Amino acid sequence: MNNSIFSLYNETKDMYSALKGAPESDSLVESITAFTEKREGMLASIRPPFSAEEKAMLQQVAAWDRLITDEVKRVQEIVRNEIKMLKKKRVYHNTYFNPYHQTTSDGRYYDKRK
Repeated sequence: MNNSIFSLYNETKDMYSALKGAPESDSLVESITAFTEKREGMLASIRPPFSAEEKAMLQQVAAWDRLITDEVKRVQEIVRNEIKMLKKKRVYHNTYFNPYHQTTSDGRYYDKRK
């Protein structure tokens, strides 16, 4: 059996188990990055012909890859939403501490009271 296929299989399995339902964190993002870099090297070393067992392992790796992609998209969406919330909080924070800083484009001040 090809050792690179076996190591790819094990790494993909470990990554899927680590990603499945894991909460978003900086360490998770770092592990995703490290996994993709390591995986590129493993994929480059795999050469055909494949035995039946190796084909089955590669099919399982492909199935896990689709699931890992879905989990990475989930984490990406969580990070994107957190960035949006931080931007909103910053705007609200600045508006709260300096409410008269907002000016109109023509330089006029409109009094809302009657």
